[in-house]
Amino acid sequence: MRLELYTPPPAPPAPIRLSKMEIEVLRVVFEGHSSQQAADLLFLSKRTIEFHLGNVYDKLEVRNRLQAFRRVLREPRQCPQCVAI
Repeated sequence: MRLELYTPPPAPPAPIRLSKMEIEVLRVVFEGHSSQQAADLLFLSKRTIEFHLGNVYDKLEVRNRLQAFRRVLREPRQCPQCVAI
């Protein structure tokens, strides 16, 4: 007779938390604006937009805008804040 230990299922991943500015930058970019256009709309520098996008990409574990867009659409529970975008 062989005893098997119970292994609980893995816990769901923690939701991704984005800052207010990261959400705002993501929203503007998702509207189709370039980094420079987003910078102009938000009264920030292009470099600041790219900094926030880099943080978003790291948190979403993606490499570019298209992947970020797909991840938010396919996994809305992972980023509850992104649903409003």
